[in-house]
Amino acid sequence: MDDITFTEVEIASRSPFVLNDLGPQTPHAALKAGYYTPATQEPPFGAVVVSEGLGGVKTARERRYGRFLAQHGFAALVIDSFDARGHAGSPHPLRALRVSESMMLADAFASLTWLAARPEVDGNRVGHIGFSYGGMIA
Repeated sequence: MDDITFTEVEIASRSPFVLNDLGPQTPHAALKAGYYTPATQEPPFGAVVVSEGLGGVKTARERRYGRFLAQHGFAALVIDSFDARGHAGSPHPLRALRVSESMMLADAFASLTWLAARPEVDGNRVGHIGFSYGGMIA
């Protein structure tokens, strides 16, 4: 694993159930994420936010892409919107009912902003990918 660096980070986000809920009174969410960066290349890096599918963050999918992107010169931030709201272990239908698209969208924008502000990231080269439920957000 010496070709990449992995760090667990926490990013401040919000929890609007619908977009009209977004404002100063919107509940906060502590978004946990896996941050992958190239260890053998010099910054600044392009960067990608990776949003999970309804099944949650999986080693074979989201984490694999985070590692792959870092191995190819990008910083990657794999976010977990379900865990941030206490639904990482909930059944899929309950996740879809309790963690709205607006919440995941708020997480995506908070993550994009966080990445763009990082000194090792080129803020002009920040993108977003998602799988399944996270694909709607991307």
